[in-house]
Amino acid sequence: MRRALVLGVCTAFMPMLAGCETDQPARPQTSPPVAQQPRPSVFQVEGVSYASRDKALEAHRAMIARDLPKIEPVAQKVGGSLLVILPSVKQVEQNTYAQTRRQDEAVDWLADTVDANFHGNADAVRAGKIFDNVSAVVSDDAASVPTDGFAYKLWYERGDDHQFHWRLGQVGGKFVDLVYGKSWSNLERLKDFNISVVNAAADLGAPVAKVALPTGPNLVPPSQAPGLYTGTAFFINAGGFALTNAHVSNGCKSLKLVLPEGEVDANQVASDVQNDLAVIKAAKYSGAFAQFHGGTPVRQGEDIIAYGYPLAGALATQGNLTTGIVSALAGFGDDTRKLQISAPVQPGNSGGPLLNEEGHVVGVVTSKVNALNVARVTGDIPQNVNFAIKSGIATNFLDSNSIKYETSNTKVVKHTPDIGDLAKSYTYMVKCQR
Repeated sequence: MRRALVLGVCTAFMPMLAGCETDQPARPQTSPPVAQQPRPSVFQVEGVSYASRDKALEAHRAMIARDLPKIEPVAQKVGGSLLVILPSVKQVEQNTYAQTRRQDEAVDWLADTVDANFHGNADAVRAGKIFDNVSAVVSDDAASVPTDGFAYKLWYERGDDHQFHWRLGQVGGKFVDLVYGKSWSNLERLKDFNISVVNAAADLGAPVAKVALPTGPNLVPPSQAPGLYTGTAFFINAGGFALTNAHVSNGCKSLKLVLPEGEVDANQVASDVQNDLAVIKAAKYSGAFAQFHGGTPVRQGEDIIAYGYPLAGALATQGNLTTGIVSALAGFGDDTRKLQISAPVQPGNSGGPLLNEEGHVVGVVTSKVNALNVARVTGDIPQNVNFAIKSGIATNFLDSNSIKYETSNTKVVKHTPDIGDLAKSYTYMVKCQR
């Protein structure tokens, strides 16, 4: 979910402002693209919304400055001297534009925060006292920077895979790419960067032992600050019961569904935090409801459609339809409860239906990898990595709570606009006041 005006999907790395793009290798680019996208409504830092990108960047830099003194010296000492070669602001912007293939204020904001985080990474390594001393310079040509007197260098560049990497190398010797953990907070991100440096040094033959990194992202935030959040829910029977994500409806002081006739009170009647599912009941409802897919299990490569209410206050209030395929039959860590999908989803899609080409529900949209925060850690922007809970998990949840629903085995393929009309008839925005 998302706070205030831009509210939405629970992500592995919140908040999300840049959209998902086509999953293709980035190509070198000498000038940024000229296509302009609509200005985002807000920029968020630690759950606080800012109308001004400059104000948000100021808050972001203040967050890094606040957390750096909390970095404690690491237990593993590599020793020697380290030269950190940071790319210029211009190079960060060009890399970001090349990977997103667009230029707008949200991408400018992404480039600003990536640059600030790069400098924070260097300061974190210095604060961690991993090396005897750390120096930092800015250059877009790491190979041309003199390294006399340094045992190691740390730099950022495009690899043979066309992606950008942080790399640690012995001066005059081999290098390795840094491998990152996935953390919620900025402080943990800085700590994880230090761990990745220690592990890279171990791979280079330094006399240190590797340190365990986090095994995967937590897709549901540990807590949510007070405020107005929105998500999506879809009705599953004529009794006014609707399915959504647990992170959409849990802990709401006030819960409402935005129906055509206006906002209607709702209450949560069942919740499964582990599978991120919940059922809410509208005080009154007499409309359509969805049918679950009752045939053979969904296959990798199948066409799918996601419907929901992303970026409330910024995009269309009538709902948003996106298309894609089932990219994988499991989520992070081979989590077989989930599907990985390529259909773009944004903050606000949480709890919306994922439909097959017959218009039947095959999943419940739940999360996406956050491009902004992944870029903060890796300098690379993930593309089309989104997730839905499989419909079988959802129907098991409904069965365990004795909540009625319908399935269908019909195999009549519908046109995408017709599926959109069908989804629109039973899918609505949820408003949660915490």
